[in-house]
Amino acid sequence: MRMRLEQSTQSRRGYEPDSTLSVVSNRVRQHMCVVAFVLASGSVLTIAQGTSTSTCRLEITSPHSTETVSDNGNVEGVAKNLPAGSHLWIFARRSGLAIWWPESGDEIIPDKNGRWKSFVTYGTEQDAGAQFDITAVAVDDRANADLRGWFDTAAKTGRYPGIRIPESRCITQMVTVGRR
Repeated sequence: MRMRLEQSTQSRRGYEPDSTLSVVSNRVRQHMCVVAFVLASGSVLTIAQGTSTSTCRLEITSPHSTETVSDNGNVEGVAKNLPAGSHLWIFARRSGLAIWWPESGDEIIPDKNGRWKSFVTYGTEQDAGAQFDITAVAVDDRANADLRGWFDTAAKTGRYPGIRIPESRCITQMVTVGRR
């Protein structure tokens, strides 16, 4: 029995592929540990983000759905439990379009109670009688910078192209109103 173990050990030591396999095996174990840590961290992060998203809410209190509005006016609401680093923006679009227009020229800063107010334009004269959707969105720093850049470009060019709405960090509400 001892002879078999010695032969087995000797043959293992002298056999290159086995040594390589051992090194590869150790590296694989190290990578697996890193992957497991990343996955575990990602799960924790996802849970934390999920918690923030489920408790963070953006409500529009005025106007109410189905209300009739003029060509422009104030939109009011409440932001609850905004995650740190969030920026509140209001968007409007003619119902049925896939693109939105950021409103009020900059992010909205809620007061200490979370209340906010924004000025919104509901299209142009040709949109009289149309339905419009309004929503509030909490974005991260990068999306905030992109939206500010959109306004800077629009001010320089006089063109206000619609955009895809950025992903919100909070549960949002959409209100649909009719334009006179």
